[in-house]
Amino acid sequence: MRARSWLCGMFAATVVVMLEAAPTAAHHSYVPKYNPAKMIRLEGVITSVSYSNPHIFFSVEVRTRGGQTVEWTIETESIPLAIKAGLTQARMTIGNRVTVTGWPSRTGAPELGLATYTLRDGRKLTVRKTPR
Repeated sequence: MRARSWLCGMFAATVVVMLEAAPTAAHHSYVPKYNPAKMIRLEGVITSVSYSNPHIFFSVEVRTRGGQTVEWTIETESIPLAIKAGLTQARMTIGNRVTVTGWPSRTGAPELGLATYTLRDGRKLTVRKTPR
């Protein structure tokens, strides 16, 4: 009887853990957050990188035409897909000069949904083809 009670308890605990984790496994579209009708290009220096499930986020300091600097937050595809596209930690080093293209935030905030990431040698990594 004790074994049965223990198994029921373990089953219930497993179900609770799975239900709590379910929202983190859900994936979302770029379209609600980023403008799919507009693509922009940014050049700057990486100032931070965060592998924050489910995406990689990194910041790029971009100098405006007026000489001011603006910190842009860049959101990639899911971590496994971004790495598969070539966005390894070795390529995303703080201080690296980078060129990125993507979809800007609908709110006008300095945020970008990443489409491409150009390496120092000029090779372009396509991380996402559509803002879907």
